[in-house]
Amino acid sequence: MRRRLTALLLAMALPLCSCGRQAKNAGQLPEAAVLAVAVAKDCPEAALRVLEDFCDDIERLSGNRLGVQLQHWEDPMLSGAQVVFAGSDTLAQALPAFAALQADFTFSSFSQMNDALNAPTVQELLSAPLRSRYGYEVQSAFYCGRQYLLGVRNDLTGAVRTDDSDAMRWAVRDVRDGTIELRALTVGASFPKDTLYYADTETLAGLLPPQTGELVLCDLGYRYQTGMLCLREGLQKELGQRDYATVLEAAAIARPACEAAYRQLDEEIAAALPDRVGPSTRLRRQVREEQAGLTLFQQWQQLYQAIEEYGR
Repeated sequence: MRRRLTALLLAMALPLCSCGRQAKNAGQLPEAAVLAVAVAKDCPEAALRVLEDFCDDIERLSGNRLGVQLQHWEDPMLSGAQVVFAGSDTLAQALPAFAALQADFTFSSFSQMNDALNAPTVQELLSAPLRSRYGYEVQSAFYCGRQYLLGVRNDLTGAVRTDDSDAMRWAVRDVRDGTIELRALTVGASFPKDTLYYADTETLAGLLPPQTGELVLCDLGYRYQTGMLCLREGLQKELGQRDYATVLEAAAIARPACEAAYRQLDEEIAAALPDRVGPSTRLRRQVREEQAGLTLFQQWQQLYQAIEEYGR
């Protein structure tokens, strides 16, 4: 069952606890408790499809004891919903702990990102600010694609090709300082040669072959995009052990489904772009050492140290 709510419906949504609606099998269960699941209005399409299946799985696994409303919000953390799916971009706007996850080379690989962000120690570090500000805890981190840099000039791609560490550091600094213009890639646009671009997995997957020929993909591990499935404090007590376990079971199904969807898109991108470069381990390490001097890293050193425990 595909479910899309409008902003108007959100304002009129049912209270989030102990309210009922007609169950699918009314002859067996006349009413079902309603579980609200909030997502951002701009939730990427691939993630949204997985979340819709997640909602259906909750209903199916609960034997329709639980009905689910999928709600779309500008800021899902303000929804008050029992379950919230928020991208790390959304969370980073309010919480520096999540901004730390967006820095260059925080993660060296998909497996390290996945292992670290779903580890109890790291999730507790991320949950602490969420609890104090919004009343939520991180339950699971979903892979939501990569953010890549795409070049049409040699400032960055040349440094990566030659493993010229000094040139690479200058390029990174120039991007941060605005010396090199860095734009979000727009499908269908022309690409001036004095500009670097960044794009997420879903945007790149929509490029047409003529456009891909104009771009060089700098696969720098620039950023792993993640979605955080967050549960409201006290949800286990509110739902009861059986229904709470159902939510966790549905989440356990959804996370690998989301990973599979985005990794397939990543593979398609790699195959479609004819010119592709990536940095060496030494270059990654040197850029990370530069990053270590940033204020953000120092503020959240405990989080970085916890991530480091899961290897590189």
